[in-house]
Amino acid sequence: MIVCVKHFNALKPDNYDMFLQFGEDDKVDIILWDNGKIDKNLENKTVLDDYGLRLQSQKLDSILNLIHFKQEYLIRLKHDLAEINCKSIGYKHKIWHIHNSVGAIEIGYITHDFYGLDYIITDTIDQDFLNEAKEMCNYKIINNKVLVRFQGPSWGDDGGVNWCGE
Repeated sequence: MIVCVKHFNALKPDNYDMFLQFGEDDKVDIILWDNGKIDKNLENKTVLDDYGLRLQSQKLDSILNLIHFKQEYLIRLKHDLAEINCKSIGYKHKIWHIHNSVGAIEIGYITHDFYGLDYIITDTIDQDFLNEAKEMCNYKIINNKVLVRFQGPSWGDDGGVNWCGE
């Protein structure tokens, strides 16, 4: 996982939050947000969202040119993620649900249902951030740089997972 995180961290755009999700075939979903317009209530400004784009397509090239990203980067990321059984990777300048957050890379693991399991890796997490994350029952703190987030099949639902009180 470390190789994938370091590789993505070196490539991610500076001015956007970004999410990439790879399908089993040669397709990718891409979402970009203007990181200056994101607030805790998820009232963000999506700059671009496109789903099911074929790798090596002209449309994907035009999108990637906006953020100075190359298709070769995507192909390498897809390979790196497959090596660790993951399907998605993204970067957010702030974790949207937590006030005292910092920038983080989120890696999504493959699940075979509607639930999601993401590892969130940051450079540093301060104590205020950790305290707020502890109160959110769908986050599990692994250490001072890594969290795991479980997401249920619908918005606002943690799917019955309750990590609070552990």
